Amino acid sequence: SKVLRVDGETGAAVEIVGPVAPPRHINDGVDVERRTARIFWSNMGEPATRDGSIWRCEADGGGVISILEPGGAWTPKQIKLHDGHVYWSDREGMAVRRCRLDGSGAETLVRTGDPDRDKGDMARWCVGLAIDAA
Repeated sequence: SKVLRVDGETGAAVEIVGPVAPPRHINDGVDVERRTARIFWSNMGEPATRDGSIWRCEADGGGVISILEPGGAWTPKQIKLHDGHVYWSDREGMAVRRCRLDGSGAETLVRTGDPDRDKGDMARWCVGLAIDAA
């Protein structure tokens, strides 16, 4: 549950942000907003529980905030930043979603199933994510 960067010269992992959630919660996707160098990452929360979240910090690790509070997603996995939005795949939420970089305007773009009715149907889970800007 840490955010690390790898030193390009030494190959050493350097901690930028320590755990921001309970120990069993796992960070998954990470992306950097090029204009501001802010780092965004998803935290999957407790498996099979709707307590996932998305976080942001400054390049130096300061200013850590949750832009999508715990419970704003089931299990946010990979994230991508594009055109002022954070996109993420919500595994057990069975959706591809997005919000603005400040966390506002969260919306569902694709739904592959109902998290309650289809619970356990891994064929409906959304795990990976890519953006074709064209």
